[in-house]
Amino acid sequence: MLDAIINFVQQNPLLVVAVLFFIYKKWESSRPWPDFGGKITSVHSVAEWDALLASSQDKVVVVDAYATWCPPCKAAAPVYARLSESF
Repeated sequence: MLDAIINFVQQNPLLVVAVLFFIYKKWESSRPWPDFGGKITSVHSVAEWDALLASSQDKVVVVDAYATWCPPCKAAAPVYARLSESF
């Protein structure tokens, strides 16, 4: 089995590189928040949410719910990052 894979890669290097490139681009675009700086906190549980609210008693908390597959959500990421840097 391994010999067949190695043989395929040796016979089709451009195809393998193209497939790996498209897989990488798909993975890269699936990340919800590109690195824009600021203070963005990702919350994954009710306990994290409660701890975040308790630690920011006198601060404004802006919440954005998003889907990783949603292009408008990704387009909004820089706006929220700038808000987090300013406030």
